[in-house]
Amino acid sequence: MTEKRRERNKKALFFSQEQGFFVFLGIPMLMAYLDEQFFLLTAQLATWSLALSA
Repeated sequence: MTEKRRERNKKALFFSQEQGFFVFLGIPMLMAYLDEQFFLLTAQLATWSLALSA
């Protein structure tokens, strides 16, 4: 294996590990964001239905 190829493989491995780490961090953040949006939406719908039924 040549030196250049070894260097490229090292970079590729490092990049995929970094990418995996960001995905690993990003998923719970995305879930929390969507959960909050869903909560706000249901709160809004509940408010509207209460206002309409009053």
